[in-house]
Parts: sequence; structure tokens; C-alpha cells
Amino acid sequence: MERQKQVPKDFPHRHFPAVLPGTQPKLCVRKLVDGTYDTGETGEERYERWQICEALLCHLRVIVATTESGDAPNFTSSAMLERVRAAVPHEMWLTPDELDWVEHRLVTSDE
Repeated sequence: MERQKQVPKDFPHRHFPAVLPGTQPKLCVRKLVDGTYDTGETGEERYERWQICEALLCHLRVIVATTESGDAPNFTSSAMLERVRAAVPHEMWLTPDELDWVEHRLVTSDE
């Protein structure tokens, strides 16, 4: 539970929309290990997704610092972000909301 408190409040929640055929109303849920049912992600799952996004963010910061320091001075951080935005959906690493969060952190970061 302590690890889950580290996740920033602005980190997006994943939603699992379900479309089930039929005339009767349906509720799409998952049965968890403790026997309860949940319609979204658990705190632990959200923490893991945040860790993935943080790892990508650290990697991108190194790339931006390297390109800005002279390895590729004509390759701007915005060009790099365009390439990342094009590649990530094909790899299915992140949801679009998570990618927006990573991009926002990269652009607004002072680190």
C-alpha cells in the first residue's frame, strides 16, 4: 500500500471499457485474488504502470540531454517526441493517456 501512495495524483487511471452483446444489462468486472470484484485497475497495477512510464521518462531524458549536448544538435526534443508518439502505439507500451502524461512530464520537467 505504501508504494501505491508514491503514484502522482495526476497519473492517469486506466479504464477497461467492455461491450457485451445481448438485451440484458451487463457489468464487466474482474474477480481479484482476495475474492472481491473490480471494474478498473488495482492500486498495485497502477503503481506498475507508473513505474513503466517513469522508466521511459528517464530513458527519454537521457536521449534529450544527449541530443541537446551536441550528438545531434539539429534533432530537437519536439522531433524526438513526435517519433516516440508514432512508435509507442505500435508497441502498445502505454495507453494514449499515459503517453500524454510522459510527454507533459518531459516537456515541463526541470530535471
